Amino acid sequence: MYGDDKKRNNIIIFAVSLLFTGVLAFVLFKRFTFILSSNDDVMLKSIASGNYTGKPDAHLIYIMYPLGLIFKVLYSLGPGISWYDGFMVGLHLLCFFLITYRMGHVFERLSNKLAGLIITFGIFTIMDVHFVVLHQYTVLAGVCAATAILWSATYDYSDKNIFSRVVVIVMLLLSLWLRKQMFFLAFPLLVMAILFRIFDKNETTSERFERFMDALLPIGIFAGLLIISFVAETVAYSSPEWKTFKEYNKARTQVYDYNKLPDYYDNIPLYEGLDLSEGDYTVLREYDIVLLKNVDADTFDALANRADELKKEWEAFYSVPRKVINETVSTIYGMNATFAGVAVSLCTFALLIFFLLKDEKFAGLMVMLACIYEWSFVAYFTYLERLPERVTHGFHVMLLCFLTAMFVIVLKKERPARQPSLFWQISMSVALIFIMTVTGIYSLRTLMDKEAAMKADALDRTEINAYFKASPDNVYIINTSVEAALPALMFKDGSSEAFNGIMAGNWTLGGPIEKAHEGRLIARPVKEALMGDDNVYYVMLKEKPAEWLSEYFGTCTEKDSFTVSSGKEYAVYRLK
Repeated sequence: MYGDDKKRNNIIIFAVSLLFTGVLAFVLFKRFTFILSSNDDVMLKSIASGNYTGKPDAHLIYIMYPLGLIFKVLYSLGPGISWYDGFMVGLHLLCFFLITYRMGHVFERLSNKLAGLIITFGIFTIMDVHFVVLHQYTVLAGVCAATAILWSATYDYSDKNIFSRVVVIVMLLLSLWLRKQMFFLAFPLLVMAILFRIFDKNETTSERFERFMDALLPIGIFAGLLIISFVAETVAYSSPEWKTFKEYNKARTQVYDYNKLPDYYDNIPLYEGLDLSEGDYTVLREYDIVLLKNVDADTFDALANRADELKKEWEAFYSVPRKVINETVSTIYGMNATFAGVAVSLCTFALLIFFLLKDEKFAGLMVMLACIYEWSFVAYFTYLERLPERVTHGFHVMLLCFLTAMFVIVLKKERPARQPSLFWQISMSVALIFIMTVTGIYSLRTLMDKEAAMKADALDRTEINAYFKASPDNVYIINTSVEAALPALMFKDGSSEAFNGIMAGNWTLGGPIEKAHEGRLIARPVKEALMGDDNVYYVMLKEKPAEWLSEYFGTCTEKDSFTVSSGKEYAVYRLK
């Protein structure tokens, strides 16, 4: 009889979780437009689909090769289908379902199952829905890892459920393939979750050893898949061309994303030694690397090393520990201004009090370790001066899943003698509904504002393309430092953006991907066009200073200007 009730309840929870996720998906598809929220995603999709190189390619550089290979096969079989968007949005919604279902599944009584399901679904919808609409692969990697953490921490060893193990392995593997940095950020939380499940009860040494041995098989399977993934990655990028590109891209990233470009006027001997003029420095500062003739991995290595020296000199002069502490506190405050940050902070504080009252020292230790890990994570990335919102959001989702798992595990130990009073249940329900309604309205407003801003950017890009298409014989080069924030419509079929590479952060330059792109879309490489053609134009915001163009190219005159719907006015300068 008990088994039948348990089976029935699980079916109900599965159906309700599926219904909630389905309704959410229906509303999102009907009301919102799914948009790639970063240039990196646009570039990844363009390479995978073949829009950038002429045929689907599995070398996505930031997404690991095995997943790139899956995208390549899908686009080869169905080139007219938007597999990248469908996969990203679909996987995100699947994580919603899995997290919601798991929280409904862990309790015994059906009323508790439904309450846990509804609360979890509401919180994660409010916190994460805008990254479903404005999707981003780094965030999704964090959400996949968060799903694995929750499922591994709430695994019922008495059931020996194979499905649970499969979910954990698959979600970890997808997190690794999507963005391996996010997987490694999740790894300490995953280890803590597994250790907590093994040692959270007062069991004998033999019982704990049995749990440990039970966990070894899925750990071994995933370790094998991890090794295979990295071997495939290594082989895929083993050619001399890819090795050269990797060196170049690593050095370029160090300059632009971490160490920053050294100032020309304070480092003239360095630039002269690298055969870089003041004009070359200006082009580097504007991120338009494609215009330069003599920049390679060695050049960026030298710039990165000098920037690192300057950073160390600055650290020797100022109090670095004090600076890092101050900026870390400031960053923590900024992170916790988001709904995800508020949720994590409140959960951490509430759980510490709850575990203290229940004398759950081991659980309290896990929460404290998670808190210390958060501060260490923020301090490290603050020191690197590289802590984008997508990374902090993915990390917060992982933390929230970890803390939630700690709570439900300890809560399941409680066996209250009687149900809470009706007054208490009604009061808590009203308070919860009020809080989630207010935060839900705020989250919806934020999503609508962000979507409107992205659509405005898309309209700008459409109008810029229309201007280009009016003179298809001309070569237009767009100022990267201004336009890199407009990802919509890049690399679309029929687009006349011949030199899209400079709008993608330059991270394909110097490699096989860029050569294939030039062979498909560009009649002549940019450098050749600059040397021989007389119809090359540089487009930038009219408000930006343009004197450097004349100094760098010798002759440069403003030929035209146009204004887009957002009110931005662009000047068009003739370089040749």
